[in-house]
Amino acid sequence: GVVDEAAGQLALLVSRLVARGAAGDTVVAAGSVIAGQPRLAEALRARLALTHPALTLRLLDVQPVAGGVVLARRRHEAGGGVAPAV
Repeated sequence: GVVDEAAGQLALLVSRLVARGAAGDTVVAAGSVIAGQPRLAEALRARLALTHPALTLRLLDVQPVAGGVVLARRRHEAGGGVAPAV
């Protein structure tokens, strides 16, 4: 079904990242779709267990923008100022 197909596509993306040299032991997923669809998270977790058993799936438990705020604060505190407008 749709959920299994989506999980398969997400697992394929993880495989591509690993093939490109991505390192780590945790796959972090965020966003309202995966956070609001436990079946999708479980299907992805099952796929990863088959294709990359050393990886653990973690659902981000804060809004994704929180990471951007942390990075901006670090840059500001390091004297990096404000990023130029694009």
